[in-house]
Amino acid sequence: MDQDSGPLSLKVKLMTGAFFFFLLYVGNEISYGQFLATFSIEQYEFSERRGALLTSTFWAAFTAGRGLAIPLARCLSPTLMIVGELVISLTASIGLLVVMTLNMNSSYLWVFSALVGVGMSSTFPTGVLWVEQHVTVTAKMAAVFVVGSAVGEMAIPAVVGFGFEHTGPLSLMYTTLACVAGCAITFLAMQCCVLSRRSRYRLVDRRTDSHPMQDFNFSDSDELTDTEPIVRKNGYHKANHSTF
Repeated sequence: MDQDSGPLSLKVKLMTGAFFFFLLYVGNEISYGQFLATFSIEQYEFSERRGALLTSTFWAAFTAGRGLAIPLARCLSPTLMIVGELVISLTASIGLLVVMTLNMNSSYLWVFSALVGVGMSSTFPTGVLWVEQHVTVTAKMAAVFVVGSAVGEMAIPAVVGFGFEHTGPLSLMYTTLACVAGCAITFLAMQCCVLSRRSRYRLVDRRTDSHPMQDFNFSDSDELTDTEPIVRKNGYHKANHSTF
């Protein structure tokens, strides 16, 4: 097994996956917050004041969910938190489509919009923390995350706006569901990459009598512990002339 290509390959895969994950997540968050009031006015004939109140409800749930994630992060792993957030977002997105399709009471729009806010609330910081558990997040990798977020912030709202003009306000709900499903698929692919790498190392460990740390010569750049901040890790690597 190539010792050098393994960690590098994992970094490239996770960096690519995180790029699309944050692109879809940030774009979905911004587009839903921007177009929710317009959607409610055109679809349910809300007044501007009521549409603004609905948007405020979404952002209030978003803020409350992010605040709740702080104590939860102390007792739950990033994987469990992301899975929970994606399940909430998927449930709410599907519920919104069902409500729109069946022309149900507008009160469900308030409930599911709040659930969307809770589901989206801490996905970004939890996603970064999840990546940090498996590879060292260097400045270059962080820049890739930021670029992906910026692309999503520009592209997804543009897609929703185009859909509003050509297919109607329901394009917001379809785009929201598509983005959440894309995030779930991307995270599942990244998780499979991590599990595949671990299984390969366990397979080699069973075939050798020596300690795996001696065989693979893991460096500090291969995995990041939970107790050391990114800045300290990056400083350590610069001192040792290691590059991404």
